[in-house]
Amino acid sequence: MGVLYVMLGWRRKDYHKSKLIQRLWGYFLLVDHIVFFFRYIYPSLRKGEVVVIDRYILDQLVEMEYDGLYWDRSAALIESWLPTPDATFLMDVPAEVAEERKQDTEEMLDRLRIDEEPIEYLRTRRELFHRFASEDVTVIDTTRPIEQTHEKITDEIWQAYIEF
Repeated sequence: MGVLYVMLGWRRKDYHKSKLIQRLWGYFLLVDHIVFFFRYIYPSLRKGEVVVIDRYILDQLVEMEYDGLYWDRSAALIESWLPTPDATFLMDVPAEVAEERKQDTEEMLDRLRIDEEPIEYLRTRRELFHRFASEDVTVIDTTRPIEQTHEKITDEIWQAYIEF
């Protein structure tokens, strides 16, 4: 996205101005994910190893929508061409709790030149994650103490492993 800012002076809110960029970006992400999969994930899967990935397809769909680059066709290709995880978890936290825990959101928004209040940014992102999460996604309430959250995640992982 930095290229668009440097070349055209566009900020996140301007990306939707070009249907071409919107469509090409989805295909670029698809190619990027396929290369990542074959370079890092596939070799481990062939060895029979368990692979844990932070920020996979769900995160990319949210990023695309938030940045105004979501296009149904490329999103469908991303979802259909990449392997489906055996288990997907959404670590859910209300925006107010996230803002309290993560003190650097405003700094990050300034660095990325995103003109939005931190609480609104967090609310929007949470809403998008819930919108794009399928019924196969296990939502984990992370407002509980870390020990309880850890126990819930461990239980869900074992359940997915046993069912597999």
